[in-house]
Amino acid sequence: MRLFLAITLPDPLKHAIYTATEPLRNAAPAIRWVASEQLHITLKFLGDVPEDGLPPIQSVLTRVASASAAFRMEIGGIGAFPNLRRPRVVWVGVTESGVLTQLQEQLETAIAPLGFPREARPFHPHLTLGRVSPEVPAEQLRSSERAASGIEYKDTMLVGSAELMLSRLSPKGARYEVLSSAPLKGGS
Repeated sequence: MRLFLAITLPDPLKHAIYTATEPLRNAAPAIRWVASEQLHITLKFLGDVPEDGLPPIQSVLTRVASASAAFRMEIGGIGAFPNLRRPRVVWVGVTESGVLTQLQEQLETAIAPLGFPREARPFHPHLTLGRVSPEVPAEQLRSSERAASGIEYKDTMLVGSAELMLSRLSPKGARYEVLSSAPLKGGS
């Protein structure tokens, strides 16, 4: 099973983000855009895990989540890795008071003894909107960069849980499923 730890979003927020970012999809249809129901914030990618590896992961997630307080975060701003001029991943940014970064760091530390190495890159919370292949025409990339500058979407959400997610790969892209949810203190 291909697994990761994440923060999921309520459906109305996913729909609002998808609607607000429609100009990007129109400007660059060749980018592999993520479906609205797949939007999430990855906290830790675990990769392929045997089924008997689930209980210890769920235990770590529950323990870390129950020790972390629910928090608010702001969603907004379009960006890309490495940048909008030469994007590989197009995203919507996430801003919060540092609690999300602390939660991610605690999960990273607690899951390492189960055989999941720490991520070398710093954590940059975001919602992936699309993945850019080398075949995307340069004209579409320039159009998407212009479209991104015109999107001024901002919203906030209360994060009340963290999820263990299953990723199923297919020719149409990955599909995600919540395997278990761990509430944060004061969350739902």
